[in-house]
Amino acid sequence: MKVSAKQYAQVLLDIIVDKEGKDLDVVIKDFSALLKKNNQLNQIDKILYHFNSLYNKKYNILEAQINSAHDLEDAILLQVKEYLNNINKKENLEFKIGVDKNIIGGLVIKYGDKIIDASLKTRLKQLKNSLLK
Repeated sequence: MKVSAKQYAQVLLDIIVDKEGKDLDVVIKDFSALLKKNNQLNQIDKILYHFNSLYNKKYNILEAQINSAHDLEDAILLQVKEYLNNINKKENLEFKIGVDKNIIGGLVIKYGDKIIDASLKTRLKQLKNSLLK
């Protein structure tokens, strides 16, 4: 019977609970050896993808991607994070910060099934569309 990447991810999540330090290192080493033994090392990307999803669900974590046209100042980033935490009380937000020169200016924030697009590129596109009407 072939074990799926999602099943491996669930097993990994189950065995790392309450482990830390050297105990966690041993578990990861043993898990890697199991994947090697079962010729499943090529599945590691899929396993990690499912593990991350299962972990976030178990611990009520929601990833929030914040993209701007350039690196944000710490004070502005803090304000954005506080705003997102205030409007999203259900999950613990985990922030990923990125730079996307294509948005020209402003921010694009994605979390869960929501998108907050305050980019200059989108505003210019909206202006163009309204002028063409």
